[in-house]
Amino acid sequence: MGEILRGSEIALKKREIMRTAIENLPDGERGPHIAVIVAGDDPASIYYANLIEKIGTKEGFKVELNHLKNPDTAQMKELVDRLNRDNKIDGVIIQLPLPPGLDKEAIFDRLSPEKDADGQTPENLGRLLAGRSAPVPATARAVVELLKGNNIDIIGREAVVIGRSTAVGIATALLLIKENATVTVCHTKTLGLRKHTSKADILIASAGVPNMLGVDDVKEGAYIVDVGTSEVDGEIIGDVRFDEVIEKASVSPVKGGVGALTLACLLENTFELYRKNIQRQRT
Repeated sequence: MGEILRGSEIALKKREIMRTAIENLPDGERGPHIAVIVAGDDPASIYYANLIEKIGTKEGFKVELNHLKNPDTAQMKELVDRLNRDNKIDGVIIQLPLPPGLDKEAIFDRLSPEKDADGQTPENLGRLLAGRSAPVPATARAVVELLKGNNIDIIGREAVVIGRSTAVGIATALLLIKENATVTVCHTKTLGLRKHTSKADILIASAGVPNMLGVDDVKEGAYIVDVGTSEVDGEIIGDVRFDEVIEKASVSPVKGGVGALTLACLLENTFELYRKNIQRQRT
């Protein structure tokens, strides 16, 4: 029987540290300020943006929510330009997915790397690849923080990441390499997926395919982080068949797992950008 790898308690500790730091700011010094951009009417994007506003405000952040229901690329770039110019905005997150017809690359190219709260700009992704300091995509950061927070030794372990999206799969693989794991990235063209997953000491499932991994796909005693989420009949389902796999390996749940920690990591990224922004304004 494996253990449940929870992220919610780690997230609460992170939020408490930030809240205490904000409460103890010197008189007259403003707190951190994050701007969220939502384009279109994707329910998941709107829900997450509202959650950022709710939790961020609770922890002492100022949150500016920008919802453009039917923008074109020029309008998105204009909004990003405004936020870039505003010295009181410390971090910006552009919610994905963007509606069809918007030029994602042009929009993210416009965002200042110094305000990139989710580590999505080409410059910050390049810095991550080069092993240099930069904001890290929040979900990838949450995966590693969840492993560490559950006292899982990463060094030297065989790690398999399923999924090669830039912000999750590739970013997570790079962070695990930085932590000295031996990493394999699997994707839709991988032949014989099970031969890879069944050897993994650490398995990161970020394919977005509901219930794709069962007990026969994993190694005895492995640590599995379920990142993928899909809506099936109104219910959010992960990539891992939790009730089945927990008998053999330790698994993060869909609720209270990496998702809970991702928001805390996003706020943590913003808080770090805030400190750098304040320091720049003082010099």
